[in-house]
Formats: sequence, C-alpha cells, structure tokens
Amino acid sequence: MKTKFKTLFALAALLLASATSASAQQTSTDGKNYPHIFLGLQGGAEMTLFNGTNEVSPIGALEVGSWYNSKVGLRGKAYFWKNKYDNDDMRQTFKYTNTKVSVDFLLDLTNLIKENRKVKNFSTVWFVGAGINMNWAKDVAYEVTDEYPNGWAKQMRWDGTRHNVGFSANTGFRFQYDILKWLGVNVELAGHYNGHHANNYANNLGDWQLTALAGVVFNLGQKSGAGKSTTPRYKRNYNEDVVRPTPPAPKAEPKPVQKPAQKPVAKKPAETKTAAPAKTYQETVFFSTAMNEVTAEEDAKLKDLAQWMNENPGAYIYITGYADATTGNPELNMEISKKRAETVAKVLNEKYGINEARIHTSYKGDTVQPYSMPERNRCVVLSTKK
Repeated sequence: MKTKFKTLFALAALLLASATSASAQQTSTDGKNYPHIFLGLQGGAEMTLFNGTNEVSPIGALEVGSWYNSKVGLRGKAYFWKNKYDNDDMRQTFKYTNTKVSVDFLLDLTNLIKENRKVKNFSTVWFVGAGINMNWAKDVAYEVTDEYPNGWAKQMRWDGTRHNVGFSANTGFRFQYDILKWLGVNVELAGHYNGHHANNYANNLGDWQLTALAGVVFNLGQKSGAGKSTTPRYKRNYNEDVVRPTPPAPKAEPKPVQKPAQKPVAKKPAETKTAAPAKTYQETVFFSTAMNEVTAEEDAKLKDLAQWMNENPGAYIYITGYADATTGNPELNMEISKKRAETVAKVLNEKYGINEARIHTSYKGDTVQPYSMPERNRCVVLSTKK
C-alpha cells in the first residue's frame, strides 16, 4: 500500500512542478493566461452497484490541476463518500467509509472544436484517469461478522485487515461556466470502476459507480474580470484610416530674398527664435505571434510618446491595431488586433497618465498590411494630431 501512495504522490508532485516550471504565461483568445493552476471543490451524489443493489450516498471531492494551454490539462482529484450495505440474514446495516485519489487527463472539447467563438466562458471537458481507492468498515461490522466466521458475511472482512486498497479508473464529462476569469462553476458526470471492494470477495468483481457532482473552481494567476472579452473604456474610431509609420517630411528651407542695394546701415544683432514643437508624432509598437503583451523595449516607445503628449496638451493619439495575414485566420486576427490596440491604450492611460479622452482606438485585423514583411504587421501604429 505504501508503494501505491508513493506513486500517487509522485504524480501529484510532477503535476505541480510541470505547471510552475512552464514557460511564461500567454493570453489565449478565451481571455485566460496559460499555463495556470486551478483548485476545485465539489459535492453531489454517488450510486454504487453493490451486489445487485443501487445504494445512493453523498460524495465530496477536492481537486488541484493545471491547464497547460486552452485545450489540454492535468489534475489530481480526491473523492470521499460512504457506502451502506444491508445484510438481511444478519439484519444489520454496515457503512463503509471510502476515499479515492485519481490523476486525470483533461481535454477541452469546446476549444478543440472552435476556439475562437462568441461565448468564450462556457466549456465542455472530457476527462479520463486512474488511481487507487481505499475503504474500511466500522467496528460494529467486525463484531457482528465474528458470529459468522464461515458464512456468507465473510466477504466483509478483507482477508483479515480493516483496510482495502485497490486500483480504480474513471471517465466522464465536465460542463463549466466561468463567471469571472478566476472563478467558475461546474457540473461533472462520471463513471468509475473501483477494484477490491467487499463484493470482490463474493463474486471476483469490483464496484461500478456513477457520480454526479457540482462545484466551484478557482483559476490562479488570472486577473479579475469576466471570462469573456470586455468592451474597453476608450473611445474608438472604427473609420480611422491606416497611418503608415513614416517619419515626417523635413521642411524646405526658404530661399533667400534678393534685396535692392541700400546704403550701409548699422546692423542689428540677429534675434534668436525658439523652434515650434512638431505637430505630429508617429510610432509603431511591435508584438510577438498571437501575443498582445507590450515588451520592455516597446514600452520605452510609449514612454517617449507620453512625454511628448504631456509637452503638447492639445494633441490626440490615434491607435490602430493590426495582425499578420500569414498566421491564424481572419476572425482570430481581428480579435488579436483589437486586443493589441486596447493594451497600448491601457498602458498610455494607466501607466503614463494620458487622459482617455485624448486616446482613440481602432483595429483592422489582417485586412490591411502596413508593412511588406509579414512579421512586422503584428503591430500597433500610433499617430498624434493637434
């Protein structure tokens, strides 16, 4: 039994280690960051098919796991319940305490079939796994069965030990709705095989079990907010033309004007004029594939832009998001270009203090490609006007 528990704990340690040592989080189209760890608590009912009877009992469960991306995950889960066994010959009712620990593979069928969908906070998950189960009886069961050492009730005694450990397997479906990015509710229906229970000694079979559970799940490492994309607070200009990231043309120097010859006069010292501030400011912020996070290098560009806008309080910033047409699909690219524009607007407003009334956003997806090189179209183009 110790060997089985050591194996189980090793699997659980591997689960957590793989989640924490994974690469930096990335934001998927469902609005969540991956990879991330989740914790769950559930309660419900179980029905064990025990020697021809269908006993229904309450059951509880705890889980911890990790979603490595929007489609694949792994979890460890512990179940707790009691089975009631009625023996008409002895006119006794026995209650057996049960616990089971399982390691399950998770597959999000909803994201697998169509990841970029309108309702992004609902998912259907299929799971399959295996583990160990253990049960034991109350002392009264042993006191009564001592009176029948050779009778039919000997199946209750687990070959002389009060603990009974065996192999288990399970599979089922989970239906989850994310109220917030970090909080969801779910319903789970599953079938289980639990080996080496009491009836294993009567008919050489384990228990077949059905469970129905409902509960809550906490997604760690997620920012608060709804599970679906939210509408930004910034004003948008969807008809804003694309501004190509070209530097302003240099002003032409005025030609000297020929004056008629005059009598020599005393020259006045030349006056020094202060150069007028530039009327426009153009910049491009670049992103990695399918990402909308601003790197430190690109953030420096936004810092310089914010400083210029503080020096020119009458200027407005027009932000247009783009996506690379050679990756993804039109619907997905439109969504990522929107998120890129919103992220840049948020940095300017919340980090550098630019009033949101001076910020206007739009997004073009992959319908317009401002650059000839595909990878440079994963960008946001910014232009200011006074």
